Amino acid sequence: MDFQKRLPLTLVKRGGALALLAAALGCLTGCGPIQTISYIQQTKAELEGAESADAQKLAPYEYTAAVAYLEKAREEHGHAEFTASTEFGEKALKFARSARAKAMEAKADGAMPEAAAGAGGDSAQAQPSPMQEKTSVEADEPRL
Repeated sequence: MDFQKRLPLTLVKRGGALALLAAALGCLTGCGPIQTISYIQQTKAELEGAESADAQKLAPYEYTAAVAYLEKAREEHGHAEFTASTEFGEKALKFARSARAKAMEAKADGAMPEAAAGAGGDSAQAQPSPMQEKTSVEADEPRL
């Protein structure tokens, strides 16, 4: 009570309002549930992009890791384990971005996923396997 007598009443009210505002902003920017939901949504968007770039075939490790971490982040969020959920969400987002980038890079380099390469019917049988192909050196050698 002595404290309030020493300071003007408006300053105490203003200080209390600022403290409340700072606490509210801190909670909004740092709260686990909000961060986790953000990571989950960002990861879902990245995974959609990765799927459209055929990451299941071109970056299977990164894609599978992203899906697994996303599932675990959702599970932990459901159990109100927000710290663990946020950590799994960060990992899921990292792997989803990596899967998308790796798949897009592989596509740019001309790599085709196995499903698309074999989609032409018997095109897999028409092309000889690497073991059946003869290199130019083998083709030039006389047969005994």
